[in-house]
Formats: sequence, C-alpha cells, structure tokens
Amino acid sequence: MNNYKIVVGVDVSKNSFTATVLYDNKKETFEVKSDPVEFEKKIKPYLKKFKQSDMLIIMEHTGVYHLKLANYLYENGYQVAVVNPF
Repeated sequence: MNNYKIVVGVDVSKNSFTATVLYDNKKETFEVKSDPVEFEKKIKPYLKKFKQSDMLIIMEHTGVYHLKLANYLYENGYQVAVVNPF
C-alpha cells in the first residue's frame, strides 16, 4: 500500500472542479472551470515538492461529469480514485 504524501479531493460539477489539497498538515482549496488541462495546471506546482507517485487524486462518481477529468489524469500518469458518493 502506498503512503501518499499529498491527497487531492475533487468535487466535480458540470461547470467546475473544486479541489482541496492536503499535504504537510496544510489544506489549500481552489476552483477551476471543468477543464482537465486547467486542473492540471493548478496541481503542477505541488509536483515541485512531491513526486507524481506521491499524489492521490480522489473524486466522486458523478454520472458523466467526472469522466473527462479522471481519464485525462490517469492517462497522464496520476494516481486516480473514483468513489461512489453513497
């Protein structure tokens, strides 16, 4: 089992992604439009301190709204977990 040093929780909606980043006992939140490339731009600065394999990105299964982000991140080497909101 991996001990992730940084965890990103994403609330996915039709028009935006809201994320909370947890690392080093810190919590930061940001929101971007529903664009995977814009989302990745926001998390890239954290990779200056951590390796990509140290990061877990978790999001809820939201019908179809999460698919584009989850697939994009997975295809770009990120650890992605999609969970049932129930």
